[in-house]
Amino acid sequence: MTRVRLHQTSFTAGQVAPALLGRSDLRLYQNGAATLTNVLILPTGGVRRRPGLRHVAGLPGRARLIAFEFNTEQVYLLAISDGLVTVMADGETVA
Repeated sequence: MTRVRLHQTSFTAGQVAPALLGRSDLRLYQNGAATLTNVLILPTGGVRRRPGLRHVAGLPGRARLIAFEFNTEQVYLLAISDGLVTVMADGETVA
């Protein structure tokens, strides 16, 4: 039996919700995927592999990490632990 392979060039709709998986009449269905794992969607519609993680700094004890984007050029990582808030930017501790 012949195997059919679909060639999809645009993923601009991202990951489609399970409720929409049968709605082939929608544009979202045509430009989406059922599952996307470890990829970034490019504005042009393509996808590329997500870059790996890197070690930024060691923290004493347990901490909750929160990404904070002030604007497109100022991005910070907040590490909140018992009685301490550490602010990191560009791989260095700021405050």
